[in-house]
Amino acid sequence: MWFTETAWPPILIAATIGVGFLLKWYSVQRMIYLITGGVFLASCLVIYAVEVSVVTEAEVVEGHVSDLTGAVVEGDIEQAQFYFADNPYGIVVKFALDRILSIYDIKPDLEITDLYVTMNEPMTEAVSHFRANGSVAGRGEVAMRSGPTRWELTWEKQADGQWKIVHVQQLNPIDGTRVGWFDRYLR
Repeated sequence: MWFTETAWPPILIAATIGVGFLLKWYSVQRMIYLITGGVFLASCLVIYAVEVSVVTEAEVVEGHVSDLTGAVVEGDIEQAQFYFADNPYGIVVKFALDRILSIYDIKPDLEITDLYVTMNEPMTEAVSHFRANGSVAGRGEVAMRSGPTRWELTWEKQADGQWKIVHVQQLNPIDGTRVGWFDRYLR
């Protein structure tokens, strides 16, 4: 695990040091500076390779958010429901999702922004926060509504190792306060 969220800061640091050593070599022509600069520049490739090969639990949850929103846009209710836990709350949310997607059509212009995931310490619970901007139309309606929404999904790692949603919270897109709009579908 990196000491930063991405590998770019360590890559930039190593590249800067490497270029510094190469500039020093250019001025004094001592082989040690050339070798040291080359090692630091080569380490950039190693850092990038490690970043690509290591997939953290937060990155897995981020991928699930993307897959979930893709399924919602495609209208694939079964695939969208896959990401919800099979507990009583999850069953109610699955029903609400089925109801919502049978009434509304989410257009392909849906864009997910401001996506970040926070993990709890034992890595068994994650909270994904994101904004979803796009267009929605009622089935059979010509008029569309569009606008920003903001969501917070609480994920729990199940016994089989799968991440499932155990709580959904819609937030006000401006100030982040909790909005009860989604709750009416859960009653």
